[in-house]
Amino acid sequence: MEILLPVNLQIVNHAVMLTRKFSMTVYDSSYVGFAQIAGCHLITADKKLYRKIKELPGILYISEYNSEKR
Repeated sequence: MEILLPVNLQIVNHAVMLTRKFSMTVYDSSYVGFAQIAGCHLITADKKLYRKIKELPGILYISEYNSEKR
């Protein structure tokens, strides 16, 4: 699937900050940064990533997610 979006410098800058702060890849930090700026939850099944960023608001490990509560 080819999805093209314009570059959003706010998200890019936030992602770079997260990369440095949490020692994670830019690939992972782009999802985290987008979720934070968009004001939505990030649900991940990546346990290693979750352990690094679980202190951030809106970050859920997949087993914590209950769609009936939302």
